Amino acid sequence: MKKLVIKFSSLIAALSISFYANAAYVQSGDSKITFLSVYSRSSAPGDVFIRISNPASECVDGYYVLADSPGKDSVLSMALSAYHSGKKIRINGWDEPNWRGASSNNTCEIEGIQFVDY
Repeated sequence: MKKLVIKFSSLIAALSISFYANAAYVQSGDSKITFLSVYSRSSAPGDVFIRISNPASECVDGYYVLADSPGKDSVLSMALSAYHSGKKIRINGWDEPNWRGASSNNTCEIEGIQFVDY
């Protein structure tokens, strides 16, 4: 049984690594938030979606964080703070996978948000 659990765990790890193997890590320019949305019912319930003024070229249609991402609440808090204060931010993320709520292939998954105006 232990061998089966180890094999299964190894398979999951390999699949996770291969899932992001082609993804590129990208960083936006200094930007202001131009659009911020959280979805209640749709193809992306609970997801946060953000558009900014100076996105990375791979992310021109926006950035997202999934509803079940561990850092979702922190990302949303930072985004709301930046939006309401008008402060500039920078978003780091991955250009794959594409957001499940998008009709284009130019969205990026948020890894982190930083304030650039102090």
